[in-house]
Order: sequence, then structure tokens, then C-alpha cells
Amino acid sequence: MLRIVCCSAALAVAVMTGAFNLDARAAKSSATSALFDAPHLSQVSKGTTLAYHFVREVSEPKLLGEPFKDDIKVDVVNETPDGTRTVVVKVFTGERGRPPQNITGMTGNPLLVVFLDRAVNNLAMLSGGNRPYLKQKIKMSLNGAKVEPVEIAYNGGSVMGNRIEVKPFVGDANALKMMGYDGMSLQIVVADKIPGHFVSLASHYESPMKGSPKLEETIKLDGVGEIK
Repeated sequence: MLRIVCCSAALAVAVMTGAFNLDARAAKSSATSALFDAPHLSQVSKGTTLAYHFVREVSEPKLLGEPFKDDIKVDVVNETPDGTRTVVVKVFTGERGRPPQNITGMTGNPLLVVFLDRAVNNLAMLSGGNRPYLKQKIKMSLNGAKVEPVEIAYNGGSVMGNRIEVKPFVGDANALKMMGYDGMSLQIVVADKIPGHFVSLASHYESPMKGSPKLEETIKLDGVGEIK
């Protein structure tokens, strides 16, 4: 039976140890360059807050907990001459809120680590899979992710960006052990003209096995409208 777990990002450790950085020897794709190499915070000045809206939708609250909406904020509290930033990451609010994480020396947007770590925790909960194995498969699959251009409605205007989509476990040797959740997918929309680069991030978990619950999580930057 599925059990409800509390997903902790362990954000500061994950960022500082490069938990989701691809092996430097791997060939860089446009997807990994946009996700891991781009200086997401280079145009975000001290005193700026990147505000994101989080939505968790579930088909079976008794198994997965109640659906909810909340906020995630990345506050840029300092910038240095070398171009790096000090950020404070606030994941959720009120009783659901986690202790703020203060992270120095950042050029990338730590929101990506929050999203990917939640994806690993969600999949481990649903499929019973091993977290290190799931994490490794997800990060390596991003190197060959599908990339397509999109138009983003943002603050009354229109911005061009890219949607990065991947299904990390389709065809995986251990797919039969994943309770049907090997079809899980990740979609990440990025645009270098939008502060922090990350426009929206979504993860989808659905199994064809009878009685299996469905789960979806989305994170979207404040001010973002339709993406097409």
C-alpha cells in the first residue's frame, strides 16, 4: 500500500554538492545547457524576489494526502563582483513551510533542484523505487530531452522560449518493477528573457494498473499566462 511521505528538498546540500549536475564528461545538449549551465540569475539584481505558484493535484487524497496550492520564493539578497548571487529559498508557507535556505555563490536558479528533488521523492513513493537510481536516471535522461520552441504570455506581453520534455523511464530495464509509473514525464519551460529563466515546471505520474492514484505537480512563475 502507498504511504504518505513528506518530501524534503534538502536544498542547500543538493545545490552545493551538485546533486543534479550532469557528469562534466557527458556531451552537452541544448536541454542540459539551458537547465544546468545557463546563468539563470545573471539578470536578477539584489532585492528581487522570484515568486512561483505551486499546485499539487491528486486523484486519491487518502493515499497521497490532500491536494494543495502554495508559493515558492527565491529571494536574491546579495550579488558579488564575480557575478554570483546569494539567495534565500522559501519553499511553501505557514505550517507547510520549510526552513528558509540561504545559499551563496549561485549563478543558476535553485528552483530546478526543488522541482527535481520532489520528482524523485514522488516517484519513489509511488513506485517503491530506489531514490539514487531514480535520480541518476532522471538527470541522465535530461541530456537527450526533447526541446521545442514555445510562445509565452508574460506580464501582458509575449516572449519566446523552449519547452523541455522527457520521460526518463520509458524502456528502462527496471520498468516492470515501477508499478506502472515508468511513463512519468517532466516538462520544463525556459526563456532567457524572463527573470530566473524558469517559466514553468510540471511533473506527471499515472499508472495503468487498476487502483493506482494519479499525481501532478506544477510550478509557474508569477505573471506567466498561456504557453503555446
